[in-house]
Amino acid sequence: MPTWLILPVVAALSITAAMAAATASRADVRERLVAPNPATTRLGGMGGHLLVRVRRLPFVRGGSDARVVADLPEALDSIARSLRTGRSLRQAVFDVDMSGPIAGDFDTMRRELDAGRELRLTIAGWAERRRLSLVELAVAALLLTIDAGGTGAGAIDRVAATVRDRRSIEREVAALSSQARASAVVIGLLPVAFLVLAITADPATSSFLFTTPAGILCLTAGLGLDVVAAVWMHRIARSVKW
Repeated sequence: MPTWLILPVVAALSITAAMAAATASRADVRERLVAPNPATTRLGGMGGHLLVRVRRLPFVRGGSDARVVADLPEALDSIARSLRTGRSLRQAVFDVDMSGPIAGDFDTMRRELDAGRELRLTIAGWAERRRLSLVELAVAALLLTIDAGGTGAGAIDRVAATVRDRRSIEREVAALSSQARASAVVIGLLPVAFLVLAITADPATSSFLFTTPAGILCLTAGLGLDVVAAVWMHRIARSVKW
């Protein structure tokens, strides 16, 4: 193969390799995320079961939302402990002693309850304000407790475990995405490295690429393919959302 064809050929191969690697990595992440976990997806309650399938993992970008998700299991543990001692769900909401944004959420609910708002509407309003799938899951368990009666602590414990599992998966996906982005950088730089090697080893190649119309066309096409491959890989690495 003529040396002046190295750049466009390698750039084209980079696109093919990037697509294959990214597709395989994305399939692996999809399998990890949707694998059923009976221990954390079935919520038991008095008088029946509530099946919860959390298919969408919340990649939380806002700092406030991220802290709410991080503190959610502890808040749910507090509510479950209060229910086990015989306190009502309304009293359990008042027992939650947290800091940060989630404390503000519970302060809002407590103010609404003090103002006479119905417990069900107050709890449902939390999900409407936050609009996070894990908060919606927690609210579903709390509403189940209202509907089914009893303590409902077991269902709330299962939700807390589910939140912890999902946050663990979120961290794993972030780590996998970092590896994919690093691979994209390496693959994107390979054609440039081959170009430097080619023009260094063969002056005729350098002369052809930089001084002739055909060479400039090949150089432009190769660099263009490399840029397309880099952008494509970057978008694929950021596209794993649930």
